[in-house]
Amino acid sequence: MKIKSVSDNNLENIVKQMINIALKDSDQIAKLQQAIYEEWYFKKMMELGDTKSRMENVKDIREKIN
Repeated sequence: MKIKSVSDNNLENIVKQMINIALKDSDQIAKLQQAIYEEWYFKKMMELGDTKSRMENVKDIREKIN
């Protein structure tokens, strides 16, 4: 996956443009909502993965101590 960096101002303009286009078409609103949810879900899964990994590391350390 290639990630492109944009400035805050450019990101704001991109989001405003997406919202304005979506408001003209209800199907686009649903697609925009789905894209936002998928991004949120992906980030939450990454956070949970990090948490699970940390918990396993703590468990391993505790087992080594005992």
